[in-house]
Amino acid sequence: MSASATPFSHEQALAAITALATYQNGRASKSLLADDGADMYLTVSLKKIPSAKHDKPRFARLTHAPRTLDPRPSVCILTKDLQSDAKIQLRANGVEASKVLGISKLRKKFATYEQRRALAAQFDVFLADAAIVPMLPKLLGKGFFTAKKTPIPVKVATLTPAKLESILHSATYSLPTGTNMTVHLGDLTHLNAAQLTANAVAAVAAISATMPKRCGGFSNIQSLLVRLPGTPALPFYQSLPAIATEQQIAAHTKTQEKARTSRAKQAEKSGSAKDRRQRQYMSMVNELRVDSDDEEAEDEDAMETSDSDK
Repeated sequence: MSASATPFSHEQALAAITALATYQNGRASKSLLADDGADMYLTVSLKKIPSAKHDKPRFARLTHAPRTLDPRPSVCILTKDLQSDAKIQLRANGVEASKVLGISKLRKKFATYEQRRALAAQFDVFLADAAIVPMLPKLLGKGFFTAKKTPIPVKVATLTPAKLESILHSATYSLPTGTNMTVHLGDLTHLNAAQLTANAVAAVAAISATMPKRCGGFSNIQSLLVRLPGTPALPFYQSLPAIATEQQIAAHTKTQEKARTSRAKQAEKSGSAKDRRQRQYMSMVNELRVDSDDEEAEDEDAMETSDSDK
């Protein structure tokens, strides 16, 4: 699906993003602290769960880079223990990185919270070999991830300048094991509302294209919202219930009627068998009562005969 073909109102998206941008400008003007709440996020709510297991990281190429590229962002690449081999491989591929850091050195030199915080502040973008990504939350700590420096998974051996450029122009996401997902669109410090809207359109197109066939692409999206940190999410698209045609209504009515008829026949069969058992039981009870009455009558006759003999 091309970005221009996304079936939602781009004007509505622009209006929602503009409203958040206006609110953020007012909030920033009243704050004495550094502005750290200008990141715009797209929240996508889905109808069906697209993935039963954790999905691999994917890249949505955005119209405008979500982070500033002028000046060139500093890049730190986290690799496996063979740090020197990784440097040689990257140099051979023509990739320039500000720093290449092996996981062993990461454990030793950045063990405390202050050291990790300083590392997060030192570089603009972090890339990590896909093989070590599961270990990073424990090694880097929660503060590193909340600082918006989450390492982007890559294959270091095949990383090229073109791939690095594409990563810097993309937003990362994974198909969720639930019904909600979030994508970073960029921040208001270097992107305006129109550029962020273009990024939202591109992100929705990329997500729709990677949706499993059983989910139906864009038709699996229930709602689209944008938000800033600390603000409510503003919706700009909501999927309405599908309106059934006359043929669909007739087919549904026919199916329901068949189901009711089948249940009635089953109940009738079950009821007939139950009635037969009930009649058999009552017949046995009546026979026992008759036998009991006959025995009582014989006993009374015998007693009367005995009295008359006396």
